[in-house]
Amino acid sequence: MSGPVMKRHLHTLGIPAQRVVRRRKTGEYQADFFVPLSPGEMLTHKQAVLPSQAYAAMLCERIPDIRITHVGELVTNWRDNPADHVRYEAFVSFRVE
Repeated sequence: MSGPVMKRHLHTLGIPAQRVVRRRKTGEYQADFFVPLSPGEMLTHKQAVLPSQAYAAMLCERIPDIRITHVGELVTNWRDNPADHVRYEAFVSFRVE
């Protein structure tokens, strides 16, 4: 199954992935979860995405025979005040066996 087909499948399962790619060599998928912004738009706390572990749990609950291989997040750590940091992207790599 290609990345775009897997993305549509995830959406039917209620998993809000914005992008899914499949690596041809390994057959592994990476689902990206992020807040789409317009150019010049500032990210706020209300727009933050869930932690990658939450998306991994959703995948495990809804897809049988899944194996999570990696999770990660991108956070706005360039802001001076740590209280202003926002998680703006989470990703989960997985295989369906």
